[in-house]
Amino acid sequence: LPIELHPIIDDTQARHIFVNDTFTLRCFVHIDIGVIIVIDWDHPDNHGHENGTKRVFKSVAETTRQLVNNNSYDTVAINITIVNATKDDEGLYRCNATDGNGRTFTATKRIVIFDEHLISSVNFTKDFHDPIIGEHEHDIHFTINAQAFPDISFIDLYWYKDNNPLSINTNDSHIQMNLVNLFDENRTQITLYIMSARPSDSGLYTLVGQTSWSSEQQRNESITNISIPVYIQGDIEILIENHQDFYQLNHTYELLCKSYGYPRPSIQWQWHP
Repeated sequence: LPIELHPIIDDTQARHIFVNDTFTLRCFVHIDIGVIIVIDWDHPDNHGHENGTKRVFKSVAETTRQLVNNNSYDTVAINITIVNATKDDEGLYRCNATDGNGRTFTATKRIVIFDEHLISSVNFTKDFHDPIIGEHEHDIHFTINAQAFPDISFIDLYWYKDNNPLSINTNDSHIQMNLVNLFDENRTQITLYIMSARPSDSGLYTLVGQTSWSSEQQRNESITNISIPVYIQGDIEILIENHQDFYQLNHTYELLCKSYGYPRPSIQWQWHP
């Protein structure tokens, strides 16, 4: 049998769509050179004309040739654009790719149009008792449950440790965040991982959720947060801040000593001339 076609829909220009917005879906199919296909869009049948003005635009299918590892293939792509979106534009958009044998393969994307008066929101809960107590050089993690409206993609998420912004998901960070969307009432599990934990990782971890999307007519914001105390057992870790290699005579300096450990250590300064 001939190779099956696999249409793919790119929706990067069709996310968080509000009434009167314009959005575009792009469908593309990778095929062997010389293969002929027909590609087109089906959209909700209540589209078309509004007050005599057409709002649905389909591009002409375009074919481009790609070269990967000395192997060439063609990519056929077609766009559909909706201008001045209304609630009637909600529904299932289908990209159909038909091969020379009359077989049709379909990819679908459901589009939701949000009202301009939408107010995003999120609520955080936890299913565990705090504080979180971990062991030195062991991995620890904890999961926050989020219920967001319309969904978590409308919410900006920030982590803080002791009220300071926390660097996560970077190449040099041993702290990572992972999101898992659940198909039940727009719930998401947000898990924070601390790899090879050390005493200085002890502190109050706060997850902040802030709305970030709005329509062209107005902007709505809401902020919520949840805090989890974390303690790492093990050897005491001491950090001295504001330390310099050289000090000038008759100048004033302040050194800050921070200690980390669980149970909380008792510290004091000593001076040895």
